[in-house]
Amino acid sequence: MPTSSATPTPLHYALLSPPGAPRGRVALLHGLLVGNLAAWYLSSAPALAAAGYEVLMLDLRGHGRSAPAPAGYDLPTLAGDLAALLDEVGWGAGPVALAGHSYGALVALEWALRHPGRAAAVLALDPPLRAGDLAALRLAPPPAPPPPAAPPEALLALLPAPLRAALGASLSAAQSAAQSAAAQSAAQPAAGRRLRRALEGWRALLADTTLLADLARPTPLTGERLRGLRAPLTVLYGERSPCRPAPGEESALRAAPRYAERVIEGAGHYLLNEAAGAVTAHALAALGAAEGGGAPDAQG
Repeated sequence: MPTSSATPTPLHYALLSPPGAPRGRVALLHGLLVGNLAAWYLSSAPALAAAGYEVLMLDLRGHGRSAPAPAGYDLPTLAGDLAALLDEVGWGAGPVALAGHSYGALVALEWALRHPGRAAAVLALDPPLRAGDLAALRLAPPPAPPPPAAPPEALLALLPAPLRAALGASLSAAQSAAQSAAAQSAAQPAAGRRLRRALEGWRALLADTTLLADLARPTPLTGERLRGLRAPLTVLYGERSPCRPAPGEESALRAAPRYAERVIEGAGHYLLNEAAGAVTAHALAALGAAEGGGAPDAQG
């Protein structure tokens, strides 16, 4: 898989081509910390390519195999990274649909708002943009970075509630997998090594970069801006996700003129792992509606 040379921070990315002439282009973005392009590569991306779409996946700066970056985890900077990569791979003109998970969904929306004539459609998977969470982030000062030897629980305690809950579930699953692998065979320590590498990556991002301070900034994704979103927006929430708005709770996302909301039953925050088939079906439906010039259904 190639690495970009024209982006401010070198980004690792992958392209999947359809079997024939492409019917459209789709860029896929992962979430923070535990995410990388493999989340899409091992779930929906091959099906989207098989359905006729040219697919671009990338590791956000500081994630996966992309270069470490001490700063620049705010939405405008990450959207700028995406814009530079699209130019580099020859997608600098013409429509591009975007799908993003968690914070990657917010990056996709920021790019779409900055390129109103380019975004064909946006699919947002469990975006952490609840009004209460953002108000808490605005009022709280950036937390102090953890010490180098901080245990996973100390790292999680520094994060906003939705991200903390999501990462806590992921950490528990990873620890269980590592313990199970160790119990089954002492000659198979791969799960334990992966967990240690993941924890060290999280520690480096939390302690050695501006990621926490960038998360604590006021979000640029306000209802006022989202009212100007031209592209159809489909939002998928996991039924059990902490990012899902409570009944009656306001969401800036619902200000988008062409808005649809879906809830995937039984799923939590990690929709690509828990409900890849449903995500793929919703993605294809959203892309098909965008191609036909239609808008997604309101809510359901």
